[in-house]
Amino acid sequence: INLQAFIELFKLVTKHAKRKIAQIKQEYAKERRTALADNRDLDYRRIVSEQMKKEESIYQEIASECMSHFGIEEQEFIVSQQVHMSNP
Repeated sequence: INLQAFIELFKLVTKHAKRKIAQIKQEYAKERRTALADNRDLDYRRIVSEQMKKEESIYQEIASECMSHFGIEEQEFIVSQQVHMSNP
């Protein structure tokens, strides 16, 4: 895909992912803080790990939805990303 389309797609994915991730962070915050305050290090690590996995899956989910909407295959997006990142 051309650079302009790539930038627009990237902005769209980032914008929507940030919104969803903010919600996820709020959901995990109380549990994470409680574990930290109670010195439950293993629980804290587990919670943080779950949160990070959830955030990653959100980016992937939104990116897939956007690519599908615009008729772009994931491989095409990855190749475009590599081309545009190596040749700004």
